[in-house]
Amino acid sequence: MSHWDAIYRDLEVRGLDIESELAGTAWLDPFLPLVGNPTGQALDLGCGTGADLLRLACEGWQPVGLEREPRAVELAQRLHGFPVKAASFEDPLPFADDTFSLVISRFALHLLPPNDAVNLFREVRRVLASGGYFVFAVNSDVHRQQGLQYDYTGAVEKEPGYWFLPSLGFGYLFYTPERARDLLGSGWEIRHLNDGFLIQWDIPKQAVTCVAEKV
Repeated sequence: MSHWDAIYRDLEVRGLDIESELAGTAWLDPFLPLVGNPTGQALDLGCGTGADLLRLACEGWQPVGLEREPRAVELAQRLHGFPVKAASFEDPLPFADDTFSLVISRFALHLLPPNDAVNLFREVRRVLASGGYFVFAVNSDVHRQQGLQYDYTGAVEKEPGYWFLPSLGFGYLFYTPERARDLLGSGWEIRHLNDGFLIQWDIPKQAVTCVAEKV
């Protein structure tokens, strides 16, 4: 059983509390006012059990989820009924060009090594309509430096910024604002980019957050 399978099995046993799930979407509060009025479809990359999908629907968007963990896909579909696809982020996104007005991702993009992250950022730009927004939060390199959240014993930097954590059995790409800019590349107007402290699921985190408009 994988790390994520254990987490989602525990959630199934305990049950999901919708109010606490929605409380976890507070990370979006500073950013949704930056993306204008809800129009059209919004994609959540790494939607997990669907809390942010529910928030997007409450705000007036037509939410669509993409999630790599099958158990989470089952939970999101059963609990909320929104369209959620199971897919690997290493592959091209299973959507047509210019499909979405908004793409969001909460603490999922940092699971990709550098080359895969480059490809995914290109795919986000492809499926996002002109004038659409990309909003994401990822673990900062300061998060790693301060030893937050994870057991870093024996951690090895496999590529610049990409660390394998033996305690978890997989790697993280820890972001800086400069790395976020590099991955976005040209053709974006950055409306917000910050490396700061926040609390997520009662966990202290240092996160790079970004709002970028496709131009």
